[in-house]
Amino acid sequence: MKQSNWLAGFLVGGIAGAVTTLLTTPSSGKDVKKNMLKTKNFMKETAKEVIINANHIKQAVFHLIQEGKTVIPQISKEVKESIELWQETIQPNKNAIEEGIHNVQTSVKNLEETSKKKR
Repeated sequence: MKQSNWLAGFLVGGIAGAVTTLLTTPSSGKDVKKNMLKTKNFMKETAKEVIINANHIKQAVFHLIQEGKTVIPQISKEVKESIELWQETIQPNKNAIEEGIHNVQTSVKNLEETSKKKR
């Protein structure tokens, strides 16, 4: 939601609440004016705080996006390097396992042939 839309809604709601209060209050005119002035000042201060907080959030999001633009490529590079190093590290073990599997398959084949000859 855009900040201006939110602020407009906030102000319209505040005005509607003030008018409703004015029309339905059993207080005297002076009391109503005093309360309306307090309400107006409170709403004005609240609106200022909302704008300040929205600007802080906007700045924080901008900073987060800028940081992400530098950090994400670096992390991606580091992950890629780690995977490449891991692949290099396991290659001797992978080769040994493949050789072991081949030896087992050869042994099984030899045993099958020997078993067929004895029958």
